[in-house]
Amino acid sequence: MSLEHLLESNIYVRIALGKDGTLFNVYKIRTMGHDADSKWEELISTNGADELGKPASDGRIIPSRRFLRKYGLDETPQIYNIARREMSLVGIRPRDEKAWSLFPESHVNSALRYKPGFFGVHYARPNKDFQDLLKAESTYLDQKDQHPVLTDIKYFFLIFYNIIFKGMRSR
Repeated sequence: MSLEHLLESNIYVRIALGKDGTLFNVYKIRTMGHDADSKWEELISTNGADELGKPASDGRIIPSRRFLRKYGLDETPQIYNIARREMSLVGIRPRDEKAWSLFPESHVNSALRYKPGFFGVHYARPNKDFQDLLKAESTYLDQKDQHPVLTDIKYFFLIFYNIIFKGMRSR
């Protein structure tokens, strides 16, 4: 098996909007089948969605890789995105155009002034629904406008605390 084939079968690449709306590839360890994206609409219509718009029950996940998702290990290839300066350590998670279309335009414009983050600000301020998520991100953006570096340091430690001591995990 060639290295290229090995990478293609184990690394998932999606296009997201970065700083100033620049398109870039986001890398993840593949935890779903190759046709998972095409099954999104069908899955939502069949199983419904949770408060944040994600599938309520997601059968697309490969059982042996569920652990990687639960503990965020599937995100580790994004360190490459940080090295390429497409992402920062802390910020709003990268989203594609379709996901951003669900947000108010003013929020999108504000968020896209900054690089997306490896550690999402939603881990600093837990949210139960879309409105909570929007509020948490808006609070972060307002603070970042005032004190960019201090805000990211503060959020990094909040996120670290919530993940390590409160056991916050990806859904």
